[in-house]
Amino acid sequence: MSIFENFEMVDNQIVNNKWIEWNHFGIPNETGFLRETIRILWGYTLKDSQILQKEFEKQAREQYLKGNYELKSLDYNGQRIAIPINLNGNIFYSGWMVYPNGKLHNTIWRLDKMKKYDIVKLMNLIEEYKQNNLYINAQGIVLECNNEKSKIIFLNEFNQGDYAYLEVKNNDVEIVSENTPAIFVNYIKDNLENFTPKEKGFKKKEFEAYNQVELLVEDEKYSKFGVHKGDKGVIMEDYAVKDYVLVDFGRLDEDNNYYGDCISVKLKDVKILEENKD
Repeated sequence: MSIFENFEMVDNQIVNNKWIEWNHFGIPNETGFLRETIRILWGYTLKDSQILQKEFEKQAREQYLKGNYELKSLDYNGQRIAIPINLNGNIFYSGWMVYPNGKLHNTIWRLDKMKKYDIVKLMNLIEEYKQNNLYINAQGIVLECNNEKSKIIFLNEFNQGDYAYLEVKNNDVEIVSENTPAIFVNYIKDNLENFTPKEKGFKKKEFEAYNQVELLVEDEKYSKFGVHKGDKGVIMEDYAVKDYVLVDFGRLDEDNNYYGDCISVKLKDVKILEENKD
């Protein structure tokens, strides 16, 4: 198990080493929390790099074989996992990749220190989140955070205008951006009471693009486009906007004249036809 690539000595200095590059040479900032903690508060220095390398390898191997790790994202490179490391009683998670050939390899890990208004995305979909209709890569904005959990507003990309407000484990999300646009932050501040009345999940998505639907109501907002109760159409997009979907009701009459229109329809005003379930 090798965790630090390109480890070499030049003039008695360790160079080209992921541990050194990340944990000793970067500019200190809030996201460099773990690096500075190890280097300053926990008493480790540059000369401890090889000792720490061996300790990381030893603990990671032991914890991995015990099954003591958390699953993260899965992609064509392999399965990402987080393994707890204990340095003198200070416990944090290190990032690893399990490649298809079984090799376990350390990534450039970090323990991000989330703060209010950071933009994050969901990386681990546990049952609690599924019950609230969240999905992998759902993005949100941190409103409250502590060492283990944070309260986050998630924005629903499949129904724009819908949101979820939940407390999630910090290990289940990943920071996308620490620089939320000021205009966005100000909007959230001004409308906070509308965003966070209580914990809630996303509205359940019950449609797909190209589902066939039938209009259930007779309403002037539809009839002015030549669309009436009982007419059938096709949903044209895989998302809604404030509970409205774009439906194409266009068709040919008996004389081959085109009529109907492609219009926005409220989701509750249509039903998904059974033929979509085959």
